[in-house]
Amino acid sequence: MNVVVPWTREHPEARAALASARPHYVNVGRDDYAYWRLARCLWEADAFTIVEHDVVVRPDSVAELDACPERWCAFKVTTGEGWVCTLGCVRFRPWAYWPVPEPTRWQDLDWTLEAALVKAGWQKHVHDPILDHVNPGVIYLRSLQPV
Repeated sequence: MNVVVPWTREHPEARAALASARPHYVNVGRDDYAYWRLARCLWEADAFTIVEHDVVVRPDSVAELDACPERWCAFKVTTGEGWVCTLGCVRFRPWAYWPVPEPTRWQDLDWTLEAALVKAGWQKHVHDPILDHVNPGVIYLRSLQPV
């Protein structure tokens, strides 16, 4: 199981939740394209899981992705206005070329990669339940939602 955490800031609750998976932390805060370079490099592996630094996984989340036979699967992750299912907690089993050849800023990587994979005929397998997202901006947006 190859678990990688692209990170720019520390989120202790997310780190603690992922500890048993013994992930490899990679600082992608050097520049806007570091995350793209990391993903491109990881694409050469047989399989890998990305868990972003501000996503709190369940104890079995990584094992569930690892056991899934699909080549692209991901958990839903909370946002300030619902959920998304992008790079927050995702596992790939690549078998083709890296689909995003042009350097892409971290802000656009999730949607750019998803569009390229869908265009290439890939289908994402979505896992539940929704995982928590502890990014301060997301927490703030959730606090504005009516109860």
